[in-house]
Amino acid sequence: MGQLARTQVRWVVEPLLAAGLTVGEVEALVFRLGFEAVVGSDRGTVAGVHALVAGEPPAVRTAWAVAVGRMIELEPPS
Repeated sequence: MGQLARTQVRWVVEPLLAAGLTVGEVEALVFRLGFEAVVGSDRGTVAGVHALVAGEPPAVRTAWAVAVGRMIELEPPS
């Protein structure tokens, strides 16, 4: 399995960085998303994905929705 190109990764996380999150905060969110997808009880639900940022300001919640949408749009790496 290949890895995403650096430009693809940047494109996915750019909305979160623009909303004011640090690289470390973005990494933590994406890690939590992956962790919940593997072991969470409501994995794969839209509510579960949005619950990860429920306590964040509106700009971050909006940026998260955009970033998750971009993750879904990506072609799998070859």
